[in-house]
Amino acid sequence: MIDGVSGGAGVRRAGPWPAAMSAASCARSGEDPDAWFPDSADVSEARRQAAGAIAVCDICLARACCLELSLRNWDIGQHGVWGGLVPAERETLRRKRRVRHAETGSVRT
Repeated sequence: MIDGVSGGAGVRRAGPWPAAMSAASCARSGEDPDAWFPDSADVSEARRQAAGAIAVCDICLARACCLELSLRNWDIGQHGVWGGLVPAERETLRRKRRVRHAETGSVRT
């Protein structure tokens, strides 16, 4: 979720966040903010808990940008639904990226 996490009161908007937020469907979805933060660490259960939020992501034009921002800014991106994925799914992506970058000598996470 972009607006509720990165654009909330008292949170500085800098870099690519404002552009992503302006295109993000979550900012205008009307979903309960808690819908973006499943309680379960189990992927299947977390996806079930966050089904409404994930459905918003499925039609969002900012989905790819949102996902990338969450992966690059893990201090925020490790929580909630970002880019249609729950935390455990994004952690798997981060792990795969680290392995791939280690194999290619790249430093990007």
